[in-house]
Amino acid sequence: MYRNQKEEDGAGIPGSGAGLGPRPKILMVDDDPEARLLYSRHFRQRYQWEVVEANSGVEALRMLDASFHAVVLDEMMPEMNGMQILRKIRSRPDLKGICVIMLTATTDPKTISRAVKYSPNDYLLKMETTPEALHLALVSGIGQSGRLLRPVRVFLCHSSRDKSVVRELYRRLSESYVEAWLDEKNLLGGQDWEEEIRKAVKRSDIVI
Repeated sequence: MYRNQKEEDGAGIPGSGAGLGPRPKILMVDDDPEARLLYSRHFRQRYQWEVVEANSGVEALRMLDASFHAVVLDEMMPEMNGMQILRKIRSRPDLKGICVIMLTATTDPKTISRAVKYSPNDYLLKMETTPEALHLALVSGIGQSGRLLRPVRVFLCHSSRDKSVVRELYRRLSESYVEAWLDEKNLLGGQDWEEEIRKAVKRSDIVI
């Protein structure tokens, strides 16, 4: 998978400027500095997002204000866990609608059930979530809050052997805040398919 290379000013990349409003400002909350760095470095270097890091819930709540677009929370932290932070975020009127994603190694069903009561935008497991997967989750969550002007655009490239897998991926992406392009869904009869594919790739943010 690669990100489509647009003009150097970032035009067309969700949340990176040029008609899409301010670059997303993300708060990464985790007491593990290596875990924070894995994701924050990806967002800074690849998408030029503004990423602020906090190593505890107390620090996060002190820093957090309405200028942030999203918060990524670990669950297992000293002093205050992720669910407690989430509960406090959801109780603050100035943070109404902010995207909050739980990114944790916790798989305990009771913990997950309690966290869901406070409406995180997503609950992701660290061992299954690449930086790019977290990026897509953040774009979806931020977009649903109305802070970005359009969804991320994904072009799905495939061979005939991949049809069933790609159809399922298209369905899942389309159910999220993602504008997916698939030939059998988007090409119309009589169109110059080579030209349409070139245009679709050019306007896409990510090609898979």
